[in-house]
Amino acid sequence: MDIKEVKKELNRLRKEIRHHNNCYYNNDEPEISDYEYDQLMLQLKKLEADYPELVTKNSPTQMVGGNAVVRLVCWWLIMCLCFPCRMFFRVRR
Repeated sequence: MDIKEVKKELNRLRKEIRHHNNCYYNNDEPEISDYEYDQLMLQLKKLEADYPELVTKNSPTQMVGGNAVVRLVCWWLIMCLCFPCRMFFRVRR
């Protein structure tokens, strides 16, 4: 595979994985099985390992979660502000 084909395949895999991340994390409507998703990620990781100069900061291999992570952090912050310490630790008197 020449470098142009590698770049094209990397872009295709990244686009497809981002689409499936959006379906899974944001829409809660996965279109493919976990196994199929894992196979796409393995293909992408292998290509990026073979061509590390083509790894990008916004590649799915460099990111964690989606809006689900943001929602979890927001929920945790709200809980800490509304119910400080009492919710998480038993206060002795």
